[in-house]
Amino acid sequence: MEKFGKVIVKLRIPILVLSILLLIPSAIGYVNTRVNYDILYYLPDEIETMQGQDILMKDFNKGAYAMVVVQDMDTKAANKLIKKVENVEHVAQVISYTGIVGEDVPSEMVPSKFRKYFENDSTDTTLFAIFFDNTTSSDDTMNAITQIRKETEGQAFISGMSAVVTDTKNLSEKETPLYVLIAVVLVCIVLAIFMDSFLVPVFFMLSIGMAIVYNLGSNILLGEVSYITKALAAVLQLGVTLDTFIHKRQRIKMV
Repeated sequence: MEKFGKVIVKLRIPILVLSILLLIPSAIGYVNTRVNYDILYYLPDEIETMQGQDILMKDFNKGAYAMVVVQDMDTKAANKLIKKVENVEHVAQVISYTGIVGEDVPSEMVPSKFRKYFENDSTDTTLFAIFFDNTTSSDDTMNAITQIRKETEGQAFISGMSAVVTDTKNLSEKETPLYVLIAVVLVCIVLAIFMDSFLVPVFFMLSIGMAIVYNLGSNILLGEVSYITKALAAVLQLGVTLDTFIHKRQRIKMV
């Protein structure tokens, strides 16, 4: 082991150059690795949930749906909004009251026991359903959800599994970098206080940062990576490496 360490020290410059060069393909791999937000992807194909989704896609070309509620909007405005939604890419079908009976039949003519399924007078809300031409957590469906929210300009509230997955994606992409930054700052403060040199946190973070890029970039070999892995990889690797670093330093001091 001592001989190996001497070789590493002797070749430190070539190793450093090679490490920096490897950051280029790693960064490219990281950017081009698809992040999988589909929690159903990890379920066995033989369970009924997966079989049902496959049947919907194969027989009906509809693998995902969402329920949409609009509030404080008259029938004319609601119909206009529904038409906007119908024109969104990957929206296979929109089921609404006017879509079934036509715009010429007032909803007030429908008995209240049936009308309550698509309108609620007490809260002045209207309900309609959207079906998509792809699976629940596919990129196409999530992009469609995002586009629908833009088209409706905050006038509609979207629920359903596809909407939940889209919100999970947005929160993950927004908050994960913040958590990583907080962890990095706290680790730097701890190392700066307890280490002999203030340069130790700098070199430590540079090495960990390069390792994280290598780790995430190599996921391109797998084709895709789970959003949970992406969210935890950086902080987990930082914590494990810091723990190992501190233990080794303590052993050196004891020797």
